[in-house]
Amino acid sequence: MADNQAGQWDDNLNPIDEDASKKYQQRQKTLSNQQAYLVHRVFTQNEDGAKLLQMWRDSMEMIDLVSPGVSMAEMGSIDGYNRFVRIILRQIKQVEAGQK
Repeated sequence: MADNQAGQWDDNLNPIDEDASKKYQQRQKTLSNQQAYLVHRVFTQNEDGAKLLQMWRDSMEMIDLVSPGVSMAEMGSIDGYNRFVRIILRQIKQVEAGQK
């Protein structure tokens, strides 16, 4: 009897609906493509967006991640800011390269 119960539990662990999983992955890819397109449009096809992106790039290059007196929280914030700008730049390159 104990073996039957164990088998029953094993069969119910991590049930995967492959169709739902594929639909979810496709939806995520579609959303990612839409986001990349909009980022590209805002930051390359709009003069103000291009200026803003250049300002962010310039400030990203000027900010030292590690310097005397910078706390761990500040380093995390700076890294997050840099990551945000890098993601935008990567999405622009992907759209321009037709990879998305």
